[in-house]
Amino acid sequence: MRKSFVFIGVVLLLTMVGMPRVSCAAGAPASGGSETVDPKAVQVIQKMGNYMAGLQKFEVHSDRIMEVILPNDQKLHSDRSTDLFVQKPDRLRVTVTSAKRDLEFFYDGKTFTLFTPRQKYYASVPAKPTIGEMIQYAGTEYDIEFPLVDVLYHHDVLLKDVVSGAHVGMSLIRGVKCHQLAFRQKDIDWQVWIDAGDKPLLRRLIICDKSQKGEPLTIISLSNWDVSPTFEADLFTFTPPPDAQKIKFLAAGEGGMIQGISKGAKPTKE
Repeated sequence: MRKSFVFIGVVLLLTMVGMPRVSCAAGAPASGGSETVDPKAVQVIQKMGNYMAGLQKFEVHSDRIMEVILPNDQKLHSDRSTDLFVQKPDRLRVTVTSAKRDLEFFYDGKTFTLFTPRQKYYASVPAKPTIGEMIQYAGTEYDIEFPLVDVLYHHDVLLKDVVSGAHVGMSLIRGVKCHQLAFRQKDIDWQVWIDAGDKPLLRRLIICDKSQKGEPLTIISLSNWDVSPTFEADLFTFTPPPDAQKIKFLAAGEGGMIQGISKGAKPTKE
């Protein structure tokens, strides 16, 4: 996964699970430049963050389309679906489905587990006591990225490196009226669509990676929001199937990332 996408993803996910506030002053020059961030755009981001921070639990489905540009400039697209289940402050479940690989992430406040249902491998480690701490620790120690989760939890630095930002206007996303916001940073342009109703939920995110040849796009659409779900007691706890094989996470820096799996999720027996 490209670095620019990972950064925006992590920041937006942490927003949705309830971290602090936007650090860029509305109407002020962004990152010391002459361009500004539209105060209305900042207000919409803050409203979304405040609303998400007030939710104690939620679930949402996302569909991601990632553009891949070949050496001959032909553009290809790959799809992936993610379901996210959050119960603050210490419960998280993520399921990822694609043609190449299925992944499941479990966090019950005590243990974090990554499971690959097709290969029947899993790895578990003691977890930090909150979702935010667990996400940051897993990323730092094991190079693990959380699909969608890091698109919903943390916006205290969301606008930190933007050079401009605008409230484009109103748009419809699957029939839902949304604020369309557009931001620019050094190597990426990104847009978000946030529900204009009484529940300011994220409905779409588009990232243009200007650091890559051809400036490929990543498009994430979010749907099936439930902000008052009822979860089964065992939803967040992993129980290994009888034929599953336990492996070890390797520390960060000992190998490459594999689309959301730590390099440590290779079959290294304990």
